[in-house]
Amino acid sequence: MIRSSAFISQWQSRIQLITSGVGALLVLTACGGGGSGTSVSAPPQVIVTPSAGVTTYAGPVAGLGSIIVNGVRFETVGAFVHDGDDPYGSARYQSMIGLGTTVAVAGSVDEKNAAGSATDIRIVGGLRGKITAIDLQLGTLRVNGQLVKITNTTVFDGNTTTLAGLAVNNLVEVYGLPQSDGSFVATRIESYRDLYGAVSAVALRGIVSSISLTDGSFTFANGVSVSYSGDKVVPKGAQIRVGADVRVLSDSVPANGKLVATKVLVLNAAELTSGSSTFASGSIVKIKGIVDSVSGTSMVVSGTKVDLGNLTAPAIGAVVEVKGSLSAAGTIVASQIELEGNGRSVDVLGVNGQVVYTGNYKQELYGIVGNYVSLSSFTVQGVQVDASKARFEYGVSSLANNSYVEIKGNLVNGILVATKVELKGATTGISTGTGNSSDLSSGNRNFEIYATLNCTSYPSNCTLSGSSVLNANLSAARWEDGGQYVNGMYVEAKGYLDTKGVFQVIKIEAKKKR
Repeated sequence: MIRSSAFISQWQSRIQLITSGVGALLVLTACGGGGSGTSVSAPPQVIVTPSAGVTTYAGPVAGLGSIIVNGVRFETVGAFVHDGDDPYGSARYQSMIGLGTTVAVAGSVDEKNAAGSATDIRIVGGLRGKITAIDLQLGTLRVNGQLVKITNTTVFDGNTTTLAGLAVNNLVEVYGLPQSDGSFVATRIESYRDLYGAVSAVALRGIVSSISLTDGSFTFANGVSVSYSGDKVVPKGAQIRVGADVRVLSDSVPANGKLVATKVLVLNAAELTSGSSTFASGSIVKIKGIVDSVSGTSMVVSGTKVDLGNLTAPAIGAVVEVKGSLSAAGTIVASQIELEGNGRSVDVLGVNGQVVYTGNYKQELYGIVGNYVSLSSFTVQGVQVDASKARFEYGVSSLANNSYVEIKGNLVNGILVATKVELKGATTGISTGTGNSSDLSSGNRNFEIYATLNCTSYPSNCTLSGSSVLNANLSAARWEDGGQYVNGMYVEAKGYLDTKGVFQVIKIEAKKKR
């Protein structure tokens, strides 16, 4: 497939629980953060040990600084990030991973502490193309004719923060979750007006509703018929079946309900787990999604078949979390089914260390404060935050630019409305009388940031520039993938903020700025 260099540089950039309660969020092994009603504190610095079986979490990113996927915070520096157009191949995605980006993360997990270390991250792409219709009243749009549903937690990135800021013929990339009715629930929409004249690779994603062996085609639930050949299916040898979740790349838009595929990506649980058409039987999996159908002792959850055994089947349309083992046929043999709740819960402690408040949250941010105006207006990891109604751990609320914070809350129309805010350095020792309210460090907590690196004297006298300018020391840093310092380069760095406000870098790697 041929693309312009401008198109590639723009679209190789581009990760929250879906609050509308629809779609598939795939998780493999247990979610260490717990489900609805579970109290979760900030994950400590731990040595991560591998869980038994395959460990892969997938779904929209629900937090940043590392990335939080389905309740587990994954360290990402050093992981190989696969591009969404080549999730099973060697094409590298080097831009920042944002909230709402759909991913599949493989690595090691400490389930008790909700901490993980990623080795492979697959960007799980969605739709790409021009907007063909917008309905502000219904909160929908169409991309290449495919219906896209917007929720109040859909993340917008590019030239707008709302649906009203988009227009017909805007070129967009839409991450999200396909539905059995042919619609697509958006978790993230990226819009770029400067690409109006670009020749783009069109992408559709949906659930297969029927297959025609006579003419080598299948039909999406929205009625679009896709012609393809077996050598275009990825991963090699994967089977396209009725009910499968697939993404189709094409050089042209659908015409008269027909599309010719240049690549067909199979995105079911088993393929995302193994990265191939050969599944690791017995791998422990946990998926989150919508119940598409129920028949006897089996059901289908967002394209994945589940063997219920003796468990009670939930209602069709229910949003569930299903845990079990993956069979050689790609079916999950369920051992546990949970209905979706209102998110996770978090306790806020008082000066005596007792719980004074418990609130629900669905998104998390770990990082430094930038663009600070007031408690209701600042950014963390590039996300706008309103903490005016948040509970502060131990009551410490003296925020300032470049101070480290851990925030839990709920994304509403592009703004994270905080439930809890903690200044880690200030609050770490307050319950024992050793806390210092003026300590704006990260309290020895590691976090990851994307920024532009400049050094007046490498490696000790450097700055990392993002929403603010952070002094940085790279004397102990390890460059990943054989990288090396170039002045003005864009990077992802892992480290901690010391008591003097200097970011002590532990690991770092080169990235590409969008």
